[in-house]
Amino acid sequence: MGRDIETQSEYVLLVQNISDKTRRSDLEYEFDKAGPVRYIARIRDDETLIEFKHRKDAAWAYRNLDRLELDGSTLRVHWAEKADFEDFGWEWFE
Repeated sequence: MGRDIETQSEYVLLVQNISDKTRRSDLEYEFDKAGPVRYIARIRDDETLIEFKHRKDAAWAYRNLDRLELDGSTLRVHWAEKADFEDFGWEWFE
């Protein structure tokens, strides 16, 4: 299923299938490889929003960290959509 480019964030990724063993610092370590992470917020038990300072860094993480094996789980990385922000209470700013 494709995602509508006009409703996607260019700086925020939705990371799914996170193990309950994975700590915030583990995610920050892996995603910081792409570039400066501005904010990490767990929105559900196995889902987290990760905001980058730069679009190019988010794009790198999207391409290179999807399907990363971490703590026994395979991460799924997607561009965040407007509904992901509403669920968490962040304001859609793009």
